[in-house]
Formats: sequence, C-alpha cells, structure tokens
Amino acid sequence: MRIPIGCALTVVVATMSDTRVATAGPEWVENDDAGSNGSNAQIVFGNGPLTKIRGRLGVSPLQGGTVDREDMYLVRIVDPARFLASTDVSFGGSADFDTQLWLFNFDPIRPNPFLGILGNDDAPGGESLQSLLLPNATDKSGAGVQSPGLYLIAISAFDNDPLSEGGEIYEQVDPTEISGPDGPGGTLSQISWTGNSPAPRARGSSRRPSGRSA
Repeated sequence: MRIPIGCALTVVVATMSDTRVATAGPEWVENDDAGSNGSNAQIVFGNGPLTKIRGRLGVSPLQGGTVDREDMYLVRIVDPARFLASTDVSFGGSADFDTQLWLFNFDPIRPNPFLGILGNDDAPGGESLQSLLLPNATDKSGAGVQSPGLYLIAISAFDNDPLSEGGEIYEQVDPTEISGPDGPGGTLSQISWTGNSPAPRARGSSRRPSGRSA
C-alpha cells in the first residue's frame, strides 16, 4: 500500500463519443500505479469524453519506502481548442499538495517520441499552488496543442521536473506561466525526472520560499 496524497485532475480532452484507446469518460481512476514516462504511462481507455482523472502520489512502505513522485497518463485529445487540465478547484480539480502539470507528445515511431509541449506550476492569475494547462503556452515559446491525437499528461509534486538527455525540458521563469519546452533539454524526448521534491505532503505541512521560480 501507499501512504497516499490524493488528487483529482480535471481533464477536458474529448468532445465526442469515441471507443478508441485513450478517450475515456467521464472519469478515470488510477489503476495500481501510473508510470513516469511515455513507455510505461497508464493508458486511459473507455467510451466517451474524459472529464477527470483520480490518482495518488505518495510512499510505498511495502516496497522499501519507495516514493511515487509522478504519474503519467496516455489520453486522446479530440478538440485541441477545448483542451484543459487542472488540479485547481476553480476548474473542478483538487489536490492536497503543491502540484505541477505537464503535457507531452506521444509519437513512438519518431526518434524523440515524448517531446514536451506544455508545463505549469501555479495556475495563471491566482494565488493557488494548483496547476492549469490550456491549449497554448503563455510564455514566448509559441508552443501548444496543434492537432488531435494521442498525448501524455503527467502530474508531479512541486520542483520535480521532467528531464531529457539534454537536461530540464522546461525553464519556467515564472511559476504562473504555462510554459513551452524552452529548457536546455526541450528538443529531446522526456526520459526521467529531477526528483527534487520530497515525498508529497499534505498542503500546509511544507511551503516553498515565496517568489521561487520552478
């Protein structure tokens, strides 16, 4: 068992009924443990628009205290203009820790199959430590969800950031920006995580320094 820290990730990724892999609705509950990269991400499947993913991050005492610091899911985005993913209660999400959200391409036949697209630490325009992804980046990268297809959505605790062989994929100068893949590793496929965050703890039990950029 895990000592869980819970989250409910609101996801609007589809606008029509579809029985293909990765269009599931209305709610997906994490099965066992979702993976950490595109090769072991949990496939979200079913019939109909997906509106919510429920999962856990935390410590596994039965596995030597292994910390589950991130989860990744494979979903299908049908209407890019309507894409939204959030842990913020204002958008129907919830989490009892400081979250980050990430979106990656899923194109396993390419040399770099899991390229970063978008990332966010704190939802733009508010005081929340919860996260929000919309179709387009708010920095100057010009990144965004360009076409329907399969994508990877990942959640991690604050300061646990995705890595490629070139380094961190996102720079995140401002923690409230929706970032494009403008870090030193942004042109290469995601393979791992920085692992900087401790085991996710309930909000209020630890706070990052004010003004700290991710």
